[in-house]
Amino acid sequence: MTMRSSSVVANGVAFSPVSAATINMQDNVTSLILTPAGTLATLTVKFPNNAWDGQEIAIKSTQIITALTLGVQNGGHTISDTITALSVNGYARYTINQNKWYRTG
Repeated sequence: MTMRSSSVVANGVAFSPVSAATINMQDNVTSLILTPAGTLATLTVKFPNNAWDGQEIAIKSTQIITALTLGVQNGGHTISDTITALSVNGYARYTINQNKWYRTG
């Protein structure tokens, strides 16, 4: 994981990633707040390995992310309706059901 800094925020975490970074989310994280210094050309976010049915993940960015790739760390889950970019203050929410992440917001 390549990023400048991170801090815990409620049941989530805030990161200040740099372009081309990969963030591997831990199992207990329910929100990911991205606070890069400026626009990011690319960023990869990998959802947790051991998600449980009904788990939600919210992703928010304070800056533009031009090319966002969402994935899973070790297979076993899939992601439906993936977003491919975020605008300033962009937001998306996903919920898992039967090993598939669905966009719910």
